[in-house]
Amino acid sequence: MTSDTTAGTAGGSGGGPGAIDVYWRPHCGFCSRLLAKLEDTGLPVVLHAIWQDPDAAAVVRAAANGNETVPTVGLD
Repeated sequence: MTSDTTAGTAGGSGGGPGAIDVYWRPHCGFCSRLLAKLEDTGLPVVLHAIWQDPDAAAVVRAAANGNETVPTVGLD
């Protein structure tokens, strides 16, 4: 999995075509379970930590009616 926690990167995975963008936050049990399952698949995944990246948090709020609901998943 690729970790992408720098500002300005949310919305574009940088993981190549078909990479799965996962917007997550620490200590989220749902996020942990999803990430473990995705790791088992071997699919390309790019992580966006919403508490470290304001742009990633904005993407999640835009998708969830202003809420920071995680995990939020997108396909690039």
